[in-house]
Formats: sequence, structure tokens, C-alpha cells
Amino acid sequence: MSFAPPNPTTDPTPTNRAPVVPPAPYPPAPNPAPGTSRSTPLPGFDDVPPPTAAQFLGAVQQPPVQPFQPAPGAALGSTMPRSRRSGLGGLVVALLIIGPVVGISVSVWAFLRGRDANEQAERVLDDAEATLDSVFADAQDALDDVDPVVPADISLPAVPAVPTDADVPPVSLPVSLPTVPAVPAASVPAPAVSLFDPAGATALIGTYEAAIGGAPTKLMNVTIYPDYAFATAQDPANALHVDEYPYRDGFVGASSPVTLVGDGDLEANLFATTDVDWTFLSRAVGEAPSLMPTVEEGVVTHIIVERSVFTPDFSVVVRVYVSVPRGGGYVEYTAAGELVQVMV
Repeated sequence: MSFAPPNPTTDPTPTNRAPVVPPAPYPPAPNPAPGTSRSTPLPGFDDVPPPTAAQFLGAVQQPPVQPFQPAPGAALGSTMPRSRRSGLGGLVVALLIIGPVVGISVSVWAFLRGRDANEQAERVLDDAEATLDSVFADAQDALDDVDPVVPADISLPAVPAVPTDADVPPVSLPVSLPTVPAVPAASVPAPAVSLFDPAGATALIGTYEAAIGGAPTKLMNVTIYPDYAFATAQDPANALHVDEYPYRDGFVGASSPVTLVGDGDLEANLFATTDVDWTFLSRAVGEAPSLMPTVEEGVVTHIIVERSVFTPDFSVVVRVYVSVPRGGGYVEYTAAGELVQVMV
């Protein structure tokens, strides 16, 4: 903001305001004596008295200044100081340009140096190989030119003769070989035979008699299948005990005790092995399916021999069971092989 004093000629002063009267000029100061200097000399006014304040102010006409207006000459340029442009940006740009160029130059230089070193090493190896080949060739030629000379007074030792088989006398030594004891033939059971064959049931009962004992062996029942069987027999050592004996492949296995239920007579339920004709069982197996015309493709599955509670005399019966997918039944025979009935 400018603080120039108002101009009485241009300042819009209200009429009711008193005019501004300029102050009285000060008396002019006497000029200093010749040869002396002013305290504040003005150029070109060495002998002229200085103007008064009113004269100085009236000499220059100041333009009117409006409130809140820029001072004269301020619109010609910004009053803000200009910032000096820094050189850091240019340096960064230069580094970005020079850096890759230097890196590429170093890489090319290193590649060329490595290639030169490799070629130089190959040349050294080739020279060394050629030198070794030359040395070996000269040494071989020198060895070929040497003529070995054996002195005449050197006698080689005679090689001893190798004895042959004809020169070695036979030697007889008393040799006694141990006698190997003869191994007895192992007891191999006879080939398995179906228990439904003619000799199958007879062999089964004979094996039971030998394994259980008794004279004769007392049985409660016998169940016979084609390949195995079960017999419930009285213990000959204790008449009150009944045991079950399995049979397979011609051998009788270990027995297991049987629990008797009820207060019946044990002796009345037993029969001797000699009470049954075991030879007819194979015939009964062959004819039983044909005795059941209503049963298609019947097959005998097993035979049970025991005393029957359905007969008046509680006699021994032989039942041949026939089974098919759609049903089955059994054919009952006496102990002598007579047909009793067909149950389907």
C-alpha cells in the first residue's frame, strides 16, 4: 500500500473539509563555505539551495491512489519472488541416461575379456598337447633304435618239469563211510474214498472200532457224509460218559464230551456196531432219489443211523436224506437194509 500524501488538486475532498495549507517553508540554509562538502550532497545542486518540502512534493505529480489498489508499477509483474530452478532434476536425468550406457559397456567389455581369456587358454592347451605328442614320438623313436644285447656269459636257470598224472603214484587211504540207516516207509493213509461207496461205510466203522474200543463198540448215533462223519459213542472206560468222535481222511480226531439231557435209560438208546449191515448203504444211496418221483434231480446229502422212538420196539433205523433246491425228504430202511417208508 502506498502512503503518498493527497493531492489538493485531484483529491475529492468534501466541501465541508478545510483545505490543507502547506506548511511554511523553512529558511534556506546557507551554503557551506567553498571547499567544504554537504552532509548529504545532491548531484548537480552544489550551489543551489535544496527545495522545500512543498516544492519537492509539488514538483512531482503523484497519481491518485485508490484504496485496496496495487501500487503503480505492481501490475507489471508478480511481487512473489521467483524460485531458482534446481539442477537436481537434470542430474537425475543424466544419471538415468548414463547408467544403462555404462552398464552395457561394462558387460560388453567383460564378455570380450572372457572370450579372449578362453581363446588364450585353448591355445595354451593345444600347444601343450602338441608338445607332449612330440616328446612321446621322439621317445618312441629312441626306443625303436635301441638294440638290446644280452651278454653271452649269463645263464638262465632251468625251469623245473611239472609232474604229470603218470608220475604221481596212486595213494590208497582206508576210507570207511558211515552206514546210513534205512528209513522205514512212512505210514501213508489210503486215498480218500467216498463214504457212500460200497467199501466206504465198512472202512468207516472199522476205524471207529479201532479208535474207540469196546467189544463191540456201543454207538448212540452215526451221521455219515460223503467225505466226513460224526459218531456219538459210549466210553468203554466209563459207561456213564458219551463222547463225540469226528472222522476225516481215514483218521478219527479227538473226542469231545456230550451232555445227556433227561432221565431216560442210556443203554436203551445205544446199539452195537454189529447190529447194522453197513454194506447196503451204497445201494440205498443209489436208489433213494428214484424213490421220490416228485423230487427233481435229488441228491443224497447224508445218512443218519440211530434208534427210532417212532417204532414200537425202538428199533435201529437207517435214514437216507435227499435234498434238492425246491425241497427234499428221506428214505427209511431197517438195520438189515429193508425199505420201510419214503417221506417227502
